[in-house]
Amino acid sequence: MKIYTSFIRKRSISFAAWNANIIFLISIGLSISNAGKGQVIYGTTSHGGHGGGTITKYDVSSNTLTDVFVYEVPGTSPGELVEASNGKFYGTTSAGGSNNAGTIYSLEAVTYRYTSLKNLDSGASPNGGLVEGADKKLYGTTSSGTIFSFDPALSDFTTLKTFTYTDGAEPFGKLVQIPDGRLCGMTIAGGVNNGGVLMIRHLRYTRS
Repeated sequence: MKIYTSFIRKRSISFAAWNANIIFLISIGLSISNAGKGQVIYGTTSHGGHGGGTITKYDVSSNTLTDVFVYEVPGTSPGELVEASNGKFYGTTSAGGSNNAGTIYSLEAVTYRYTSLKNLDSGASPNGGLVEGADKKLYGTTSSGTIFSFDPALSDFTTLKTFTYTDGAEPFGKLVQIPDGRLCGMTIAGGVNNGGVLMIRHLRYTRS
């Protein structure tokens, strides 16, 4: 069975529709990740629930959508989920937290226990998802112009790169790890022509 996703950003109604062997998930701001256990798919809505967004699961066998976590503060806006090698889901919010600049959070797949792991600094507002590196750390970007790593095992947050505009500005979207371990991404501003840059980040670790 194949799963297809479709997104409608300007509708007020969210629904899932079953049609033969094709599943269409349509939801306002819904972001489907590859994460999931068996016949369950997890994703987020940016403005669902009380206006702050939700973390949602879709049960393929019963064709049902269920909110497993609802953000109480409007505008919190959770981003795409990633399932890490430890079995937990991780993600970021673009707002909320003690500085209203976003957070890094985890969600346990069985109990749906939600944990806020890091309050980001003022102006950070990450707008892309996280990616897990071969070193088991999570990597992401902030709209304020940084690349960061977060070690879930040690709760250690490190800023790896701060863009200076000449080498890029306003990172956008999710980083991608290529086979040699480097991270690739893009910015939507800065660079020679102020049109953004494609970037490659070299990571200093030994791959297992």
